[in-house]
Amino acid sequence: MSTKILKVYLLATFLINFSHSFFFATYSLFLASRGLDLMELNSVNIFFMLFAVFSEIPTGVFADSFGRKKSILAGCFLFSASFLVYFLSFSFWLFVAAELIGALANAFISGALDAWVISTLKENNFNGVWKKVFIQEGDRRIIGYGLGGLFGAYLGNFDLSYPWLAGSISFFVMAIAFSFILKEEYFKKEKVRKKIFQIAKEGCIYSWKRKAIFYITLFGLVSTLVLQAINMQWQILLEGSFEMSVLNLGWSFFFMSVFMFIGNRLAEKFSEISRREEVPIILSQTITAFGIGIAAFFSDFSIIIAGLMIHQSGRAMLEPLKKTFINHRINDEKIRATVNSFSAMMVKGGAVIGLLISGYLGKNYSITLAWQTSAAILIASIPLFLKFNYRGKT
Repeated sequence: MSTKILKVYLLATFLINFSHSFFFATYSLFLASRGLDLMELNSVNIFFMLFAVFSEIPTGVFADSFGRKKSILAGCFLFSASFLVYFLSFSFWLFVAAELIGALANAFISGALDAWVISTLKENNFNGVWKKVFIQEGDRRIIGYGLGGLFGAYLGNFDLSYPWLAGSISFFVMAIAFSFILKEEYFKKEKVRKKIFQIAKEGCIYSWKRKAIFYITLFGLVSTLVLQAINMQWQILLEGSFEMSVLNLGWSFFFMSVFMFIGNRLAEKFSEISRREEVPIILSQTITAFGIGIAAFFSDFSIIIAGLMIHQSGRAMLEPLKKTFINHRINDEKIRATVNSFSAMMVKGGAVIGLLISGYLGKNYSITLAWQTSAAILIASIPLFLKFNYRGKT
């Protein structure tokens, strides 16, 4: 039974990330083609992150109170609506509307899918290794990214809006399929409204008091902050400075995903460098910082591409190690999705700061300076987080 549950989880992970990534290789170009500059482009994404920050905890509580399956289905339907609005939009504020819907969709799925598989496997007496589960999850997520981004680039080669239409259709069909294949008969719905607010309070307090969880979440915030410059500007830089076509951007993203896959696979080996579980998580980001630094301080095309590939390996290591670290330390199944949502909320708060900084620097100075600043922040944060005490209440 555990094997079947795990297969459903990995399939769901692949399909969600495959559909979500249709626009990954063309997002910035699409918004630029609709008249947005670098600051406006980042501002659209800031609205997404801000709304996601405030919706993470309520949607996590929803998942813990009414069921993780219902939360995942709601997220898929909302993603379908968000992508459709993007496909039809031509103005800044309509793009913002699409991002707000997408932020709510992301929040409904964020934490809920992981909470579903952990609770469902525990219900069926799973005795495997959670780190291996999350590394397998990372494999499917990254393969979904790579194939979805490449597929979207081929669609975008005809029209940059087509990836959004395809994503809308895919998420709608996916929601219907998930309503049949996700099982959660054991879940007991919370009937008292007061209990919902109690879950939210307990989940936040739990995350705050468990300093190991809080510190690693805070490190995830810093990591996400520095990655926004690369996320939002790599397409603009490669297309503007090296005249890369949409298809070549798609293939570039595909090969970045290959390096993400390698990094995800190396996460388990990397985790063995220290008995202190937090050390590999933090040190893995030296690879990310090294890659960003290479891309930021050199102007040669091949070196920039190499830097982008290397940084993807490092950032891919972070997620499975961080997920394992946090979920190992959650002892109360009733607040698992809420605690995961707290972590996601903090991370998105970092993304807002990163978008503001990189958007300002990219528009008023240069994309190169935005990337150099990102590398410097991440390098400076690594020794700082290694000094924190993770051995307190965990």
